[in-house]
Amino acid sequence: MTQGLVFVLETLVEMATAMALAWPFAARIARSRADSILRCGAAALIGTGITLPAFWLWKSRLIEMTGSWWGGMAAALCLMILVEAPVYAAALRGQWRVAAGLSVLANLAGFGAGLLLMRFLARAGGCATGPPCRRCLD
Repeated sequence: MTQGLVFVLETLVEMATAMALAWPFAARIARSRADSILRCGAAALIGTGITLPAFWLWKSRLIEMTGSWWGGMAAALCLMILVEAPVYAAALRGQWRVAAGLSVLANLAGFGAGLLLMRFLARAGGCATGPPCRRCLD
């Protein structure tokens, strides 16, 4: 239940962030503002749909490899940004600089929303403060 909730929230936040950031770059991305907003929303949905399921499968291994929860999350976030940037670039017709920036900002926003939700759910479940405990993460 928790992972599904976080997945939906992160996807929605990344889509909203990408769509909001598409507004100022509309002239460079597409012919109209509506087209650029839809392209960025679709790229966020596709990119997040690719990376988040892989993240949920590999998060424990990343935490073990880095030695800490925060290190594993930072590594996962970097990998998500790198994987999603080409998806944004395809939607933005090869605008790699804009795509990279959009990928960074959208992923940071989604990651932050996921952290906030995990923190809220952890506190509601009686977990200690700090990074969410193993019970909340599994």
